[in-house]
Amino acid sequence: MHYQRSRLTGTTKSLKKSDRVRFLESTKITHSCIEWTGNLNAFGYGRFGYESVRVMAHRYSYELFVGPIPNGNVIHNMCKNRKCVNPSHLASVIQAENLAEAQHTKEVYKESVVSAVFAASFYAATLPELVR
Repeated sequence: MHYQRSRLTGTTKSLKKSDRVRFLESTKITHSCIEWTGNLNAFGYGRFGYESVRVMAHRYSYELFVGPIPNGNVIHNMCKNRKCVNPSHLASVIQAENLAEAQHTKEVYKESVVSAVFAASFYAATLPELVR
């Protein structure tokens, strides 16, 4: 094996890619996010394997580009895109903050759905020619 590697590459050292390079190869840049294109868990969050362990891709990104995550903190994804690993979209927060933000997002979503249903019924009643 070493002989073949030496003939092909000029060195006997392994050409294994660094974890950082492998991580970046599993991403794509969109209009504002950096999305994970590798494995996803059942909830749609990225998973990345390094040093014989699997970690959440957004947590790895935070630690790689920002720094260590304080004990007891979770990583909050401010853009709400579960595949996003853009370090500028990630914040280290306590779990209570993360849950409060999730609850706020649910309430805003419910309000927008109610508004859309109200608008549809209003236009159907006032402009019946548009509804077929």
